[in-house]
Amino acid sequence: MKCAWASVDENGRTHGGKAGDQTGREVKTGDYYNFGQTVALRPKNATYGYWIAKYAYDIANNNNVGYDQYQRKTLYDITAATGWKKTTVNEKCECDCSELAVCAINYAAEKPLLSASVYSGNIVKEAMKTGRFDEIKITKSYSPKQGDIVVRPGHHVIIVIGSVTKPATSKPATSKPAAAAAPNIWAAGKTYTCRENMNVRTGAGTSYRKKKVSEVTADAKKHCTSQSASA
Repeated sequence: MKCAWASVDENGRTHGGKAGDQTGREVKTGDYYNFGQTVALRPKNATYGYWIAKYAYDIANNNNVGYDQYQRKTLYDITAATGWKKTTVNEKCECDCSELAVCAINYAAEKPLLSASVYSGNIVKEAMKTGRFDEIKITKSYSPKQGDIVVRPGHHVIIVIGSVTKPATSKPATSKPAAAAAPNIWAAGKTYTCRENMNVRTGAGTSYRKKKVSEVTADAKKHCTSQSASA
């Protein structure tokens, strides 16, 4: 199962390097691996999980984004400036493992559910407050799923991206827009002329029987195609 994470700067350190990914490996994708993780945050909604994965994938493949714990908030600020709607980053900036996950969570929701100060030590607690995740204790039976945020509290965070191949440029609406009301083409008190012969029924709809000539008004009888009382 493929994952994305922020690793280390170009000098093998936690801070002090140049902004951006100088090696192509500061923020990267790779196979799921064991780093002492104990818990996973699993999105309750699979579509939400997909967009978390999509953000992490896009950022991991953007060499404008590098690793630096001291400058970690710069990626957050750039994505926040788009209203959490775009992953396009055209300027050199930095993040760390937990900030990448925080930005992915916010991006998928299109709003700042988590602050930039959230880190690996409290991301589980803060993410659970949003109501969007289930907390899963990692045991031997744990099976990674797209969108999972896998945590070793106080140490490291990775994001399960799976196979991010869905061609999408924008996130789907969380709910369908209300259907537009049908226009009211009839108005009380006005006179309308029928352009074709019509049946007069005992009620609205074809499930009601047609009226006989004897059952319609005197004026209506003048316009009947048949004058037979039984018709």
